[in-house]
Amino acid sequence: MTKPFSGKKNVTIVLTTGLEINGAQQNLDGTLVRDEDGYSLSWVLPPEDKESIGSSYLIRINDDSDEIRMIRSDDCRLEIVFRSGSCSEGVLSLPQGQMSMRIFTHSIRIPDFDGFFAISEEEIRPLGEVELLLRLEYEIRFSEEESTANVISLQIGLAS
Repeated sequence: MTKPFSGKKNVTIVLTTGLEINGAQQNLDGTLVRDEDGYSLSWVLPPEDKESIGSSYLIRINDDSDEIRMIRSDDCRLEIVFRSGSCSEGVLSLPQGQMSMRIFTHSIRIPDFDGFFAISEEEIRPLGEVELLLRLEYEIRFSEEESTANVISLQIGLAS
Protein backbone atom coordinates (compact mmCIF):
# COMPACT_ATOMS: atom_id res chain seq x y z
CA MET A 1 0.00 0.00 0.00
CA THR A 2 1.30 3.45 -0.92
CA LYS A 3 1.91 5.84 1.92
CA PRO A 4 -0.33 8.92 1.52
CA PHE A 5 1.13 12.34 0.87
CA SER A 6 1.76 14.43 3.98
CA GLY A 7 1.72 18.20 4.01
CA LYS A 8 0.16 21.43 5.13
CA LYS A 9 -1.82 24.02 3.13
CA ASN A 10 -3.07 27.42 4.19
CA VAL A 11 -6.71 27.65 3.21
CA THR A 12 -9.56 30.12 3.18
CA ILE A 13 -12.84 28.94 4.66
CA VAL A 14 -16.33 30.28 4.14
CA LEU A 15 -18.21 29.00 7.19
CA THR A 16 -22.00 28.85 7.19
CA THR A 17 -23.86 27.41 10.14
CA GLY A 18 -27.35 27.76 11.57
CA LEU A 19 -26.56 27.24 15.25
CA GLU A 20 -23.72 29.52 16.30
CA ILE A 21 -23.95 32.48 13.96
CA ASN A 22 -27.57 32.24 12.81
CA GLY A 23 -26.98 31.26 9.21
CA ALA A 24 -24.50 34.05 8.53
CA GLN A 25 -21.32 33.44 6.60
CA GLN A 26 -17.86 34.17 7.86
CA ASN A 27 -14.65 34.23 5.84
CA LEU A 28 -11.78 32.73 7.81
CA ASP A 29 -8.17 31.70 7.42
CA GLY A 30 -7.43 28.10 8.25
CA THR A 31 -4.98 25.26 7.90
CA LEU A 32 -5.48 21.89 6.22
CA VAL A 33 -2.97 19.22 7.26
CA ARG A 34 -2.53 15.79 5.66
CA ASP A 35 -0.65 13.26 7.77
CA GLU A 36 -0.22 9.50 7.47
CA ASP A 37 -3.59 8.83 9.15
CA GLY A 38 -5.90 11.42 7.60
CA TYR A 39 -6.75 15.13 7.59
CA SER A 40 -7.08 17.93 10.10
CA LEU A 41 -8.76 21.23 9.32
CA SER A 42 -8.40 24.08 11.83
CA TRP A 43 -9.50 27.70 12.12
CA VAL A 44 -10.28 30.34 14.75
CA LEU A 45 -13.45 32.42 15.13
CA PRO A 46 -12.93 35.82 16.78
CA PRO A 47 -14.51 36.37 20.23
CA GLU A 48 -18.16 37.41 20.33
CA ASP A 49 -20.19 39.28 22.96
CA LYS A 50 -19.02 38.23 26.42
CA GLU A 51 -16.42 35.69 25.29
CA SER A 52 -12.95 36.37 26.61
CA ILE A 53 -11.21 34.49 23.79
CA GLY A 54 -12.03 33.34 20.27
CA SER A 55 -13.13 29.81 19.44
CA SER A 56 -10.52 27.44 18.03
CA TYR A 57 -11.93 24.64 15.87
CA LEU A 58 -10.35 21.39 14.80
CA ILE A 59 -12.01 18.87 12.50
CA ARG A 60 -10.30 15.49 12.22
CA ILE A 61 -11.06 12.95 9.47
CA ASN A 62 -9.16 9.65 9.65
CA ASP A 63 -8.57 7.53 6.54
CA ASP A 64 -9.75 4.33 8.20
CA SER A 65 -12.99 5.76 9.62
CA ASP A 66 -16.30 7.11 8.35
CA GLU A 67 -16.60 9.59 11.20
CA ILE A 68 -15.66 13.21 11.71
CA ARG A 69 -14.43 14.46 15.07
CA MET A 70 -14.88 18.16 15.86
CA ILE A 71 -13.36 19.94 18.83
CA ARG A 72 -14.15 23.53 19.76
CA SER A 73 -12.03 25.22 22.43
CA ASP A 74 -12.72 28.62 23.95
CA ASP A 75 -14.02 29.50 27.41
CA CYS A 76 -15.40 25.96 27.32
CA ARG A 77 -14.57 22.82 25.34
CA LEU A 78 -16.94 20.92 23.04
CA GLU A 79 -16.09 17.58 21.49
CA ILE A 80 -18.47 15.93 19.02
CA VAL A 81 -18.21 12.83 16.85
CA PHE A 82 -20.33 12.71 13.69
CA ARG A 83 -21.27 9.36 12.09
CA SER A 84 -23.70 9.50 9.18
CA GLY A 85 -27.09 7.99 10.00
CA SER A 86 -26.29 7.28 13.64
CA CYS A 87 -26.23 8.75 17.13
CA SER A 88 -23.07 9.58 19.03
CA GLU A 89 -22.23 11.32 22.29
CA GLY A 90 -20.89 14.83 22.62
CA VAL A 91 -19.44 16.45 25.72
CA LEU A 92 -19.51 20.14 26.57
CA SER A 93 -17.02 20.99 29.34
CA LEU A 94 -17.85 24.20 31.20
CA PRO A 95 -16.25 25.74 34.28
CA GLN A 96 -19.36 24.57 36.18
CA GLY A 97 -18.97 20.95 35.00
CA GLN A 98 -19.68 18.69 32.03
CA MET A 99 -22.86 18.35 30.01
CA SER A 100 -23.51 15.37 27.75
CA MET A 101 -25.53 15.54 24.58
CA ARG A 102 -26.54 13.13 21.86
CA ILE A 103 -25.73 13.95 18.26
CA PHE A 104 -27.83 12.44 15.50
CA THR A 105 -26.00 12.91 12.20
CA HIS A 106 -28.32 12.99 9.20
CA SER A 107 -25.62 13.30 6.55
CA ILE A 108 -21.92 13.98 6.03
CA ARG A 109 -20.25 15.19 2.87
CA ILE A 110 -16.48 14.74 2.94
CA PRO A 111 -14.59 16.16 -0.04
CA ASP A 112 -11.58 14.60 -1.75
CA PHE A 113 -8.83 16.53 -0.01
CA ASP A 114 -6.03 14.73 -1.88
CA GLY A 115 -6.56 17.00 -4.89
CA PHE A 116 -5.49 20.01 -2.82
CA PHE A 117 -2.11 18.46 -2.18
CA ALA A 118 -1.53 17.79 -5.88
CA ILE A 119 -1.70 21.52 -6.65
CA SER A 120 1.66 23.32 -6.67
CA GLU A 121 2.19 26.73 -5.11
CA GLU A 122 2.33 28.26 -8.61
CA GLU A 123 -1.14 26.89 -9.42
CA ILE A 124 -2.94 28.29 -6.37
CA ARG A 125 -6.07 30.15 -7.42
CA PRO A 126 -8.40 32.37 -5.39
CA LEU A 127 -11.38 30.90 -3.56
CA GLY A 128 -14.07 29.94 -6.05
CA GLU A 129 -11.84 28.32 -8.65
CA VAL A 130 -10.40 25.56 -6.48
CA GLU A 131 -12.71 24.74 -3.62
CA LEU A 132 -14.06 21.86 -1.62
CA LEU A 133 -17.24 21.57 0.40
CA LEU A 134 -17.42 19.78 3.74
CA ARG A 135 -21.01 19.61 5.03
CA LEU A 136 -22.59 18.21 8.19
CA GLU A 137 -26.34 17.98 8.85
CA TYR A 138 -27.26 16.94 12.38
CA GLU A 139 -29.39 17.39 15.48
CA ILE A 140 -28.11 18.04 18.97
CA ARG A 141 -30.34 16.45 21.59
CA PHE A 142 -29.94 17.71 25.14
CA SER A 143 -32.92 15.66 26.35
CA GLU A 144 -35.77 13.68 24.79
CA GLU A 145 -37.84 16.86 24.58
CA GLU A 146 -35.18 19.35 23.49
CA SER A 147 -33.27 19.15 20.21
CA THR A 148 -31.72 21.64 17.81
CA ALA A 149 -31.19 21.01 14.10
CA ASN A 150 -28.05 22.40 12.52
CA VAL A 151 -26.06 22.45 9.30
CA ILE A 152 -22.36 23.28 9.12
CA SER A 153 -21.04 24.05 5.67
CA LEU A 154 -17.33 24.69 5.11
CA GLN A 155 -16.36 25.94 1.65
CA ILE A 156 -12.59 25.43 1.57
CA GLY A 157 -10.27 27.10 -0.91
CA LEU A 158 -6.53 27.41 -1.22
CA ALA A 159 -5.13 30.62 0.20
CA SER A 160 -3.29 32.73 -2.36
